[in-house]
Amino acid sequence: MKRDLASEPEPRLNLGDLFDQLEAPLLRFAYKLVMNAENAQDLVQEAFIRLVPHQTEVKKPRAWLYTTVHNLAMNQLRGQSKVVSLQSTVGGEDTTTPDSQLLPIDVLEQRERMGQIRVCLKRLPERERVLIQLKYHQNCSYREIAQQMGITVSNVGYSLHHALKSLEIELRQEGIAS
Repeated sequence: MKRDLASEPEPRLNLGDLFDQLEAPLLRFAYKLVMNAENAQDLVQEAFIRLVPHQTEVKKPRAWLYTTVHNLAMNQLRGQSKVVSLQSTVGGEDTTTPDSQLLPIDVLEQRERMGQIRVCLKRLPERERVLIQLKYHQNCSYREIAQQMGITVSNVGYSLHHALKSLEIELRQEGIAS
């Protein structure tokens, strides 16, 4: 009996394993779309952050991540990025403007979720919190983060990866991610 592998869900991987497995191919894919290494890194990181609250719902995380990176790149290239990310919640007020397609209940749920994310961010060690703030609130490039924190550019990616894993653990404890 022949199985249709395309319709079967992918085996469940934890976020760290998924990141380790897909970061490099996603970076290559993103770079081909935006032709800028720093922007490609930003797109891949954003895609992984967007995956966190939807982990249990996403049946094919690989396909989901590629689609998300593609959509983020297209938004960026059009200059109409409607990115709802941590940048609006880290260390500041919630300045997101809800998409006109969202229902009022969706907007309330989104704001509540962002508030929960803020609480989880405050629990992180200062170094991890600063890394996430620089990347997602201040939109700093890896190079700028490296200069501000006195670390190498390659260490930024590694440290940010661990900061995001710590955030994921906090989010799980709050029941936001699983």
